[in-house]
Amino acid sequence: MNFKNVDVINFLQIMSKALGIPFVWEEKDIRGKITLVSPKRFSPADAFRIFETVLDMHGFTLIRKEGSPVVQVVPSKEAPRFPSPTRTDAERTQESNFFVTQIIPLRFADANQIKAALTPLISRTAGLAVYAPANVLVLSDSESNVNRLVAIIKEMDVPPEAVKFAVVTLKYASARKLAPILTTLSTILPAGPG
Repeated sequence: MNFKNVDVINFLQIMSKALGIPFVWEEKDIRGKITLVSPKRFSPADAFRIFETVLDMHGFTLIRKEGSPVVQVVPSKEAPRFPSPTRTDAERTQESNFFVTQIIPLRFADANQIKAALTPLISRTAGLAVYAPANVLVLSDSESNVNRLVAIIKEMDVPPEAVKFAVVTLKYASARKLAPILTTLSTILPAGPG
C-alpha cells in the first residue's frame, strides 16, 4: 500500500480491485489527492481499515445498504441524508466506519439532557435527534463513533441509586474553572430521591 499524490478516484478504483468490493460514487463529489506509505503488507481486513481511515481523513464515508453488495462512497457531511442501516441498541456489528443509524432507548436519563451532554462529543458529520415521547435518541454516524457514544450513554443512563459521590482533590486544575463544567454535566444525571 504505497500511494503518492494519487487522485481519490484512482485510489477508490485500486482499492475496489484489491479488496474485491464494488464501490459507487458521484464523481463531482470526489476530489482530492492521497498519499499513503506503508513499509509492510497488510491482511485484507487491515487494508480495509486503513482504507476507511484514509477516506475519513479526506471527508468521505462508506454506506452499505442492507442486502446490497455495493458500497457507496459519499461526503461525510452528506451521509445523514442517505439511507443507511438502522439498528436498535441490542444490535451491534463489528466496528467499522460504515455509516449507521442507531436507535437508543433511555431507561433513566432524560433524552434532551443526554443530547446536550453529547453534542460537544459528536463528530461534525453526525446527526443526533431526540424523540421525546419515547425518551429515545436517534444517532447517525460511523459505526465506530456510534459504538463509542453508546458506551458513554450507558454510563450516564443509570438509576438514581447507582450514582455515587466522591470528594476529589484537584492537582492540576482550578476548581473555579471546573465548577461550571461539572454543573453542566450534573444536569444529565437522574435526580436522586427526595
